Amino acid sequence: MSLSNPTIRANGETEVTREGLTVSVEPITWENASRYPEIVRSFTIRSGRATGTASGAITPLPAFRIRIVNHTGHVVRFTQSIIRLSDNLSRNSQAMNQAELVAWVQGAWREGTVQDPSLESQLLGALGSLQFFSRETELLNGDEWAGYLVFNLGVTSTEDYRRVLGSVSRYTLRLAEVPIEVGDAGQVTRTTEFAFAFDRAEYPQPAACRGRGEPSWDICVME
Repeated sequence: MSLSNPTIRANGETEVTREGLTVSVEPITWENASRYPEIVRSFTIRSGRATGTASGAITPLPAFRIRIVNHTGHVVRFTQSIIRLSDNLSRNSQAMNQAELVAWVQGAWREGTVQDPSLESQLLGALGSLQFFSRETELLNGDEWAGYLVFNLGVTSTEDYRRVLGSVSRYTLRLAEVPIEVGDAGQVTRTTEFAFAFDRAEYPQPAACRGRGEPSWDICVME
């Protein structure tokens, strides 16, 4: 059985170069999550003598894989940059920091950690192995950096994911006030902006359905 599930897809370029700085992004949704096993994980949980598996994303989805290459001739610091995800309803979200990601994981995986308290250390270890783009990111000239950009859109479950994505038609990811020119003393003399648009779409998601009712996400789960 397959059911319609929302996703987002790029509308326009996903790689842009300005003044020697290249930024490329790819959205991560349940449509392409299998390509990111470091994000969508399975963990062993134990309760008494029983052993099972808990699976899911360790960051909110949608998220973004981001790659930046610095050939500007100088260091690029994003300390004063604005990292924002906006939707067509004029709602803005800021990039999540490490503390916010830890709090999100603890909330989204609460059921599993109740069954097996050791799951939390597994989750935090997996989260700590990833690089996340933030205003603390710094690139020397010649550096190539790759990691993840994550926003808190109010998604802690697959039900939230369908509700949130179902309410929008477009997201715009903006990296503004990015320094691409510095003076002799190292002060920023010119900045630029990178913007990427992503439109909502639908795709057929394999699902396992229970019961005899009309197949829907009320009685089916993603496979």
